[in-house]
Amino acid sequence: MRFADVWKVGVHYFGMPRPGDPRVNVQNFRGMAKPYQVKQVLRAIERSEAQE
Repeated sequence: MRFADVWKVGVHYFGMPRPGDPRVNVQNFRGMAKPYQVKQVLRAIERSEAQE
């Protein structure tokens, strides 16, 4: 998945990145996000929605 798309999804659900309490670390690897990091983002979204 493209890094830019994962970034947009993360910002939409969790706001802009900030130091201190990172929920998920997503790295830009040649314009792509690593598959395991995409899965972490999806799990974080699911946990966030379950708490609401």
